[in-house]
Amino acid sequence: PIRVPYSAFCVEMVSGLTPIGSRERIPITFYPKHVGDFTQCWTFIYCRSSLKSLKHSHRVIFEGSATTCSARSASALSSHTTSTGTSHRPKDRVFIRIKNLDFSTAINSCQSLSFKLGNPLKIASKVKMSALLPPFYLKYKEVLVEAGHSARIPIKYKPTMFGEFREFLQIDTDHGVLQLELKGTVTDPK
Repeated sequence: PIRVPYSAFCVEMVSGLTPIGSRERIPITFYPKHVGDFTQCWTFIYCRSSLKSLKHSHRVIFEGSATTCSARSASALSSHTTSTGTSHRPKDRVFIRIKNLDFSTAINSCQSLSFKLGNPLKIASKVKMSALLPPFYLKYKEVLVEAGHSARIPIKYKPTMFGEFREFLQIDTDHGVLQLELKGTVTDPK
């Protein structure tokens, strides 16, 4: 394994409540930015809501291997991102100007935000977007961005339980993969 200054494994749900006797599936996304083998050890901390002083933990080891294909896609993304998180406007490929969308709403409420895909090319470009896990919802899986135009892509956030949520939207273009980070928090309705 190689040592890198970032987490190659991402979890969408940072915290939340699970009803007694139920099970919750927690999706983990593997998104390396380099070629190689990756290993990370995470500690999950849990407690009963009535006995918050009695915390328990469980250690989990994640392993993943990145090929040259996935590293090329990730480097195509990072080469157009500045340290402030905004992207340069390339003249030879489809682009997005933002790096993340931050959502915040109450349980069972819906918030909709959007981002723009720009196409400075002289031909139309078809882009494909990865599926999202709840509480994030994407209406379009494929979009045709006309030459010299942009397309506004809406994303809805509708949480059904307390917690913090994080998801990565992968946008496949003819020239590589773009990534948009989605973060969601739940506000107190009071």
